[in-house]
Amino acid sequence: MSRTYEEIRDEVMALSDEERADLAEELYDSTLSDEERALEEEWERRAEELISGKVKGIPADEAIEQARAALADASRASSRR
Repeated sequence: MSRTYEEIRDEVMALSDEERADLAEELYDSTLSDEERALEEEWERRAEELISGKVKGIPADEAIEQARAALADASRASSRR
């Protein structure tokens, strides 16, 4: 006889906080597509680079300004064609 959702939930709730967190992460990961998994891995890699000091972040307003400038440059370049 298979166990019900409630039985499984009750058993899981008896686990330690760390075990529940690990299980939750595994369950979440099992729902991801290959593309979503690759994106998650990329975010993790970038976060590690920031935390380790390998790369330096820039303020959001500066990043937005740079992105707008790049878009304006691309727009001007395409209108010259």
